[in-house]
Amino acid sequence: MMTWTSSAAPVTGGAGSSRTKRLRRAFTAAKLALGERMYAAGIDDGFLGAPIAALGQRLRRAEAARLPLGPLLAQRRELLLRLAAAALEEVAPLPGADAEYDRARTTEAALKKEAEGRTVTARPEPVAVGV
Repeated sequence: MMTWTSSAAPVTGGAGSSRTKRLRRAFTAAKLALGERMYAAGIDDGFLGAPIAALGQRLRRAEAARLPLGPLLAQRRELLLRLAAAALEEVAPLPGADAEYDRARTTEAALKKEAEGRTVTARPEPVAVGV
């Protein structure tokens, strides 16, 4: 009699390799650099520029008052990442942020290639029972 069990040997169950983790971090850093450069160059999606500017003012006031900056910096970072994500949705030149855009695209492509290479489907293996 044979019973089918799934193998847990080579499949990591979603835990990424150290290379994948490095690529994810690099992609996040590239998107953050792209968002920063876009904002500095005045490239905006029409929605995020004003909130980023307002957070900049709040950061300066909080710094002058010696208040904690962590939550405000986290909000600004999130807005910059959203700005970069909006730019990466389309293939279009970004004058003033070309190098950052290219770096983000290159890192994104490497991350996708790594993810495709790691796609492994676990198949059940036959195991002899009661033989």
